Amino acid sequence: VPGHLAVQGCGGIEALAARAFANREQCCLGLAARACERERFFLMDIQFPCGREDIERVLPHRDPFVWMTRVVECTPGESIAAELDVAPGASMEGELDVPADLDIFRGHFPDHPVLPGVIIMEALAQAASFCALVDRADEGVLGFFAGIDKAKFRNQVLPGDVLTLSARIVKSSSRMVVADVEARVGDKVCATATQKYVLARSEE
Repeated sequence: VPGHLAVQGCGGIEALAARAFANREQCCLGLAARACERERFFLMDIQFPCGREDIERVLPHRDPFVWMTRVVECTPGESIAAELDVAPGASMEGELDVPADLDIFRGHFPDHPVLPGVIIMEALAQAASFCALVDRADEGVLGFFAGIDKAKFRNQVLPGDVLTLSARIVKSSSRMVVADVEARVGDKVCATATQKYVLARSEE
C-alpha cells in the first residue's frame, strides 16, 4: 500500500535522523571534552624558573631520559635558557643532576669521562621542545628529530660542569619547529647547531 510504504519511509527517515542527532551529540561531547582538556593544558600556570614536575607536564620524556630538571627562563615559543648540571648534588636553578658515576661515564670513557655529544644534542632538543610546546593548547604531542644542521662541538663537557642550554625558535608551525641551539659551560661554547623537529601525536 503506497500510504503504508510512505509511513514506513517516514519512520525510517525519523530513525535515521535520530541516530544522526545522537551521533552528532556524541561527537560534540567528545570535541567539547577534548577542548576542555586542551584549555586546561593551555592555562597551566607555569612560572619560571620551573622544576621537573612542570617540565614533565609539557614534555613526554621520563626517566631515564629526561635531560632537564629546571628551566631558568623561557619566553614561550621564542627562547629558553636551562642548565644541565653534570655533577651530583647540585641545586642551581635550570639544572639537571647527572651523577658522576652514571653508566654513560663508565663507558664513555673509563679513563676520561666525557658527556657524549649526542646527549648534549638531546638535552638541547628537549629545551627547545619545551619552549615550543609550553604555550600550545595541545597535550600528547611528541617532537621527533627531523634534522640537525651545522652541528659543531668545540669543548668537552666533563663531570662537575654546569652545562647551560639555550634555544631560539626560528620557525614554528603546527607540524614543524626549527631552533638555533647552543650549549656552553661558563663562557665556553661547547656545542651549537640548528635543529629541526616534526610534531606529531603518538598515534599518528
